[in-house]
Amino acid sequence: MVTDYYNIKDRKRNSGVELELPDTPGFLEEVYNDLINKRIVDIKYIKNLNDFKLLQIGWIFDINFQPVLARVRELGYLEMIRTVLP
Repeated sequence: MVTDYYNIKDRKRNSGVELELPDTPGFLEEVYNDLINKRIVDIKYIKNLNDFKLLQIGWIFDINFQPVLARVRELGYLEMIRTVLP
């Protein structure tokens, strides 16, 4: 759902999807550090929409079943989110 939402051109902001986070540039170093260390991003670090998108990418570290991981790869969910990051 969110990957479709992120790719809609000229969309109206949806606070339900974006959690009313500001769409400001950059991301927090703490978010980056969690991802680099293959950890799920701690929600307390989420300050803007980019942080939230990175948090969603980090959910990959909580997948415990190979068929699910294969399906995520097949559908390209991580790439879809990456394309909407600055």
